[in-house]
Amino acid sequence: MAGVALPQVACRHPGRISQVVFLAAIVLEPGECAMDHIPEDRRPSYFELAKASHDNTFSIGYEVAREIFFPEFDDAEAQRLYGCLTPQPLGVYLDRCTVNPREIPCPKRYIACRNDGALGFEACLKFGARLGGTVEEISGGHDVMLSQAQDLAEVLQRRSN
Repeated sequence: MAGVALPQVACRHPGRISQVVFLAAIVLEPGECAMDHIPEDRRPSYFELAKASHDNTFSIGYEVAREIFFPEFDDAEAQRLYGCLTPQPLGVYLDRCTVNPREIPCPKRYIACRNDGALGFEACLKFGARLGGTVEEISGGHDVMLSQAQDLAEVLQRRSN
């Protein structure tokens, strides 16, 4: 969900950030919220789980998390990684964007994961295009930081102009 906050931070601190990199991130247009980009069949459970919690947060179940976040790992490792997830505040998904991502005052990069089960590759390409910066592709899923760290590090080390 860093893609939701990153444009606001970059626009509030011009000159202090030399480049922003969005990795498999939702990029919102002004007036949109992240919930607009969650598959419709998953949305009701987010609200139900948050309502049932004491702090309006939710956690998705293991089977869904395994499918969308950890498909590249064996079950034991996927279970371990699932145990590291923290509940998400529902409010982050409902807050409307107030910043145009194209107005971020520094170079922008978007790295789209070809096998992203959380957002989908086509959606990632669309989010990348919204930035008006460089869009790069990498093999792997939404978990690319964990499953293909070396490949990701090589992509990150290349600076865009």
